[in-house]
Amino acid sequence: MKYSARIGFFVVFLAISQLGLQGQPVVASEPLAIKLTVAKATKDVSGKVSWLPGEQAKPGDTIRYTATYSNQSDRSLRAIKAQVPIPEGAVCLSPSADPVPTEASFDGKTFLPWTQVQEQILQAEKTSEPLEIRIVRWLVPEIKARQTVELSVSALLTTQQP
Repeated sequence: MKYSARIGFFVVFLAISQLGLQGQPVVASEPLAIKLTVAKATKDVSGKVSWLPGEQAKPGDTIRYTATYSNQSDRSLRAIKAQVPIPEGAVCLSPSADPVPTEASFDGKTFLPWTQVQEQILQAEKTSEPLEIRIVRWLVPEIKARQTVELSVSALLTTQQP
């Protein structure tokens, strides 16, 4: 399975969806570089999990989307709304716990506080109507000059991706 087109979409989506200083969209000439990688979980005979490139992932595999935000400038960037999209056909398992996500979206448009998202997921599980998170967002208070921040989301791949 090839993820190159899907990854390209995510990189473009991330680039146009980020907010920089004073809430202005970050464009290519801005100092914030964003890179998204996809990895597939594998276990060895002892049960130890390692992460391999996700190009060969198939339904039933656990994958991890990692967004790396790099401040390439000599000044701090503040109030970055960093987000990791989760494509259709993948179900969010666990965002990175440090820092805890600020909010998430089920439809890719409306964002709810993370605690409210967790409550809605628990309620949906009781009714057998699963809710699928499409975007996980963190408010990163500051990325210092030349600093890099990584945020990850694990997901279960439920359908074959193009």
